[in-house]
Amino acid sequence: MKLIKTVFILLTILMVISLGSCDIFGVQEDTVESTSDSSQDDSENNEDDNDSSSTTDTSSNSNDLGWEFDITSSSYHGSTNWTNAVQNELGSSYEVADWTDLEDYYNDGNNILDLFDSLGLTDQNDSAFVTRNGDQIYYSSRYYFAARHEGSVPSSFYSHDNINSNAISLGSWDTTKNIIAVNKDSGDTSTNDDTSDSSSSSSFSEFSVGSLSDGDSTSSRTQYVSAQVPNPNSSSTSSYNGEVRVYVNSSYTSASPSYDYTDGWVIENHPISLSAGDNSIYIAVYDDYGSLYEKSHTWTITGSFDQYPYRVQLTWDTDGNDVDLHLVKEDNWSTSSDHCYYINKTTTFAELDYDKTSGYGPENITMLNSADSGTYNIYVKYYSGTVTVDATVKVFEDGSLIDTQTHTFYSSDVNQSTSSYDSSRDWYVGYITIY
Repeated sequence: MKLIKTVFILLTILMVISLGSCDIFGVQEDTVESTSDSSQDDSENNEDDNDSSSTTDTSSNSNDLGWEFDITSSSYHGSTNWTNAVQNELGSSYEVADWTDLEDYYNDGNNILDLFDSLGLTDQNDSAFVTRNGDQIYYSSRYYFAARHEGSVPSSFYSHDNINSNAISLGSWDTTKNIIAVNKDSGDTSTNDDTSDSSSSSSFSEFSVGSLSDGDSTSSRTQYVSAQVPNPNSSSTSSYNGEVRVYVNSSYTSASPSYDYTDGWVIENHPISLSAGDNSIYIAVYDDYGSLYEKSHTWTITGSFDQYPYRVQLTWDTDGNDVDLHLVKEDNWSTSSDHCYYINKTTTFAELDYDKTSGYGPENITMLNSADSGTYNIYVKYYSGTVTVDATVKVFEDGSLIDTQTHTFYSSDVNQSTSSYDSSRDWYVGYITIY
């Protein structure tokens, strides 16, 4: 197989994805070619000497407070869809354990090392994958995991966080591990119940995913989430004091709540993009300090459509402004058939799901199996607004998050032209090459 020589700018993951007779190229874990800046020193190797992937006890752990953890019997690379892996092994009632689940478990008065013992993570430096605030990936190809350190952290280990004086630590690396899971029908049964069912909790009443019901299947990739949501400052009707996150398969987008004098704080028609197969969907509210305030029941919706291998997602961090995602074949900006964006959402090679104009996003462009040979360039434009905006582009392969890139736009970068790329104002994210 010949590789086309291409120029790679910001995307740090080179993917080789089969598209019938086509391949997509970029940087892969075993052939990294990155020019992105990083705060991480290359010497900070978070891959512990003892990997738990070969010896794990998969018996589940539960306690009087209702927590029930388990661990996959197989090990997976970090780029795998962890949710699918967990549910294929352990059943649909399980989801990937988040670092906040481990923190909550410990804060409920449980012994965190006893939990690791029950999961077969018994030796110093044993570790397994967990998400952090729903994200699998820290940056580039570094994937989050929880490691057993018993208070003694290796000097080469970069710790993002720790529990009980480094009894366990949160690390990240490009590696293969087992995945810790939690039964989503169990959990902390205290007043602040983060697994409450939306049908019985007034906090998330009228939680809906389009016209679907929990457990339904759909042939439509794009759906819209609406719900009443709690405000961490419950007395305020003028300002929302927190963040509403809509999670799909362990990856989230922020939603913009508004106040309705009948229903209270609500999110309305927040767009999400489903993957083929089972999708876990829930809403989580975080307070202004970044702590989980409340979490809805998890819905399962099955996508009954072909899994396209490559999806690009744009989000941004401020409301009241418009940022746009563009995918352009061979830089043919003026040819509508070669330019996928808000005016031309459906092309022969890609589809844009939604043009979000008022803040946060997401906007998703999905590459189609019908894409012809060529180079497809990814751009972001700051279309309208008056404030500084941090934009984020996430790249997904077969539903799994493989890379995250960010860029800061300033008010002087506003550019409403759709006919060309302006290197002084627009953000060139990277490319996809098919041959």
